[in-house]
Amino acid sequence: MKRQIPIVLALLLGFALPMMAQNNKVEARIQLARDQYAKGLANIASVKQYMEEGVPNVNYLSVVRHQNWAGSGQCADKMDFYYEEVYEPDDEYQETPIAYRPVMIRRNNEMYEGGPALLEEYVFDDEGRPLFWFTSYFDWSIGHGGSRVELRQYYDEKGEVIRTICKTTDESGETKVCGKENFEDNLNRAIDDFNRFKSVFDAIYN
Repeated sequence: MKRQIPIVLALLLGFALPMMAQNNKVEARIQLARDQYAKGLANIASVKQYMEEGVPNVNYLSVVRHQNWAGSGQCADKMDFYYEEVYEPDDEYQETPIAYRPVMIRRNNEMYEGGPALLEEYVFDDEGRPLFWFTSYFDWSIGHGGSRVELRQYYDEKGEVIRTICKTTDESGETKVCGKENFEDNLNRAIDDFNRFKSVFDAIYN
């Protein structure tokens, strides 16, 4: 029996160590998402400050689609692309960037005229790959008076989902975590939209 104990421990370690390494990798990616999100918010704040002060140093791309939907009226779908300029490494005299890298896309979609807007945020890593997605919108199909829905998704280097968080807020303002089964369409669409919007950005800037 005593001889079997080291074998059992070795087997347990063989299962546990790869799982611990994978968990550490996931947490590191999620922390990167939080850092990049903070960078994106700082970028947005900087742009707004320059615009308010009238300083000609505003770099971002804004795309607005106006659509008159039957039964909804005039709607506006606005997408703001915030980005970084990429320069040759160790070339301090270079004036023109060699490329542009998206940091965050913020989308406000007014689903019907005068109605509440759907907010989406797409965050990229330093390689321009999907990193984090957030959306907030009002869903009238939940509960008696509708509910505010917040969805979050984190992605690994291959664009695979590593964590999903779904929350709803009821009429009293109480927020609760819920299952993702009611939001599969939106969650599945997010990664496709990452690629679509990245293609739009690259077509204009690169």
